[in-house]
Amino acid sequence: MSTVVDSERKIKQKIFRQVLLLEAELDEKVNIPTTPQPLENPVGHSTPSHPANSSQSTYIKKVPIYKWGIKKFAGEESLVNFLELIDSLKFSRGCTDADLFDSAGDLFEHEAWTFWHNGHIKQRFTDWQGLVSMLKKSFLHDNYDQVLLNEIESRKQSAKEAVCIFIASQKAQV
Repeated sequence: MSTVVDSERKIKQKIFRQVLLLEAELDEKVNIPTTPQPLENPVGHSTPSHPANSSQSTYIKKVPIYKWGIKKFAGEESLVNFLELIDSLKFSRGCTDADLFDSAGDLFEHEAWTFWHNGHIKQRFTDWQGLVSMLKKSFLHDNYDQVLLNEIESRKQSAKEAVCIFIASQKAQV
């Protein structure tokens, strides 16, 4: 029985590695930039641009975090889902990790706000990544990584599921 389980685990690991390699190969072929690219000329060709503005790049206007209208993290809901939401909104709202860290008090309430406030006062974290790391240590289960790995390894592509969708869903888990 143990050899069957070990054999299945090895096969799953091999398939997972192949999926990752295929994903990397696909990313290279598609060549999607990972950083936001400024618009060269955001106005139409027929619209004259002011000479002083012609060398400037246009970026997304920054929206203050307190205006995002999101449900604050209280410590009882999924931290991973909350952090994924924050990460996706960060880009679309024109914010940086430094902006998130500076306005972190606007993202939390109840137990999570107390955690953030005490950590901030005692300088347990000095940037957004440090805060995220401390949040994960405090609000995720100790075996979260193992549970996630088990979910990824056990996921199977359905018969009608496109390969790119399967890969995207696997990538989203990581």
